[in-house]
Amino acid sequence: MELTKQIEQAKLLIQLNQSGKSFRECSTILKCDPKATLQYLLENDFYFKKCNNPKCENPIKHHSNFPTQTRNLDGHESQCKDCKRRYRKKNKKHIQKRSKEYYQENREKLLADNAEYQRNNRNTRNIYHKQHRKDNPSNYRESDKRYREKNRDKLKQRYEDNRVEILKYWKERNADPEVQKQKQQSGKAYYEQNREIILERMKQYQKDNPDKVRAIRARRRARKKNATVGWTDHKIIDDLYSEANRLEKNDNIPRHVDHIIPIGTQKEDAFVCGLHVHNNLRILTEKENLCRPRKIRSMDDIDE
Repeated sequence: MELTKQIEQAKLLIQLNQSGKSFRECSTILKCDPKATLQYLLENDFYFKKCNNPKCENPIKHHSNFPTQTRNLDGHESQCKDCKRRYRKKNKKHIQKRSKEYYQENREKLLADNAEYQRNNRNTRNIYHKQHRKDNPSNYRESDKRYREKNRDKLKQRYEDNRVEILKYWKERNADPEVQKQKQQSGKAYYEQNREIILERMKQYQKDNPDKVRAIRARRRARKKNATVGWTDHKIIDDLYSEANRLEKNDNIPRHVDHIIPIGTQKEDAFVCGLHVHNNLRILTEKENLCRPRKIRSMDDIDE
C-alpha cells in the first residue's frame, strides 16, 4: 500500500511540474521537502521549468534549456536560453558598450581574479578545453587559422626557443599505438569524404612544383633500395632538384639529377652501389645521363 502511494505521488509530482508548477509549489501541494522534491526530479531527468519572460512562446521547458546558475538551488537561471539569445541579439550594441565600460572600470580586479582562477583550476580547465576542442573541431578551425596568421612571427620564435621539447613531445605522441590508430582512421575517413578535392589538389601541386615531386620520388626509390642514410642533407638534395628545374626552364634542355655511383641492391649484379646522398648527386642533361651505364660492374664503369 505504501509503495503504491509513493508511485502515485511521484506521478502526480511529475504532472504538476510539467504543467508549470515550480518544485517549491509541488512540494507545498504534496507536503514534502522542497530539496527532496528537486533532487528526485533532477535524478530522474523529469525536471521542467517555466521561463519568467512573459513574451516567451513556449515557457515550460526541460531544465536543460535553461542556462546554468550555481547560485540558484536548482542550478539554472529563471529565463530560458532562447529568450536570453533573442535579448542578446536585439541589444548587442548596448551589451557590448556596458561590458566595455565595466571592464575598464574594474580591469585590475578582473585580471587578478581571472589569473587566480586559472592557477587554481589549471588541470580542470585543460581537461575541459581538450574535450571541448575534440567534440567541436569545426568551432576552432577558423579561429586557429586567424590566430596563426596574426601571430606567425611569435609562433615561429616560440618554436625556435622550445624546439627540442616540442620535437620530443611529438615523437613520443606519434609513437603511441592509440594515436597512430586514430590518425590512420581519421586520415582514411577524410580521404573518403574529400577524395576528388585531394586528387585535384595533388595534381595542381605536382604541376606547380615539379622539382619537389621529382625529389620526393627519387627519395622513395632510394628508400626501397636501402640507399638512404640518416646523415643525408635533404635540403641540399632539394636544392639540386630546384636548380635542375631552373636550368631546364632556361634553355628547354631536359635535366636529370644523376647518382655519380648508381644506387642499387645486393640482388643486382653490381660491382658497387652508391647512396642517395648529396655528395653522390650531380646535374646532367638527359642525353648525358642516358649514355651512362646504369650499373657499375667494374672499375672501368666509374666516371673519372
